[in-house]
Amino acid sequence: MTKRETYFKIIIVLLAVGLIAVLIQNQMIIGKITELNLKGNGETAGNEETKETNTVEKETEKETPSGEEIQTNPFQEVIDKLLLHPEIENYNGRMAIITPLNEENLPELKEKYPNIYSDSKAGDYVFEYSDLLVVYDYKNDSIVKIFNIQNINISAEQ
Repeated sequence: MTKRETYFKIIIVLLAVGLIAVLIQNQMIIGKITELNLKGNGETAGNEETKETNTVEKETEKETPSGEEIQTNPFQEVIDKLLLHPEIENYNGRMAIITPLNEENLPELKEKYPNIYSDSKAGDYVFEYSDLLVVYDYKNDSIVKIFNIQNINISAEQ
């Protein structure tokens, strides 16, 4: 075997070892992310509404018949129920920022935006579309408040 062949074999071995190291590192990162997600979705003691929200969030992974895990939207049931309301039915398929209201974020929101959140309670959901804001009571299947959002472009040009 020539020196050149030996160098090529060494390079191939080093590349293989490097590839294996990268794959192991990726698996460790994915494991850490999964661990953090599971910790973030853990139940907190005491509040029944918080427990229900966390239960909905834990249902993010489902298995296909072949055993593969697929990601699902943790709010899909809430979205489906909201979209049955005639005021929202045209928003099917549109992206929204969904914020569950809880005892941690609700007092601050009520203080900052009393017109929007005055009738809200922990367990409600806020759906923020590009042109609509909806406060939705999932348990009672009712829209608490609905606001049209108007985007105004302010420019320095005259």
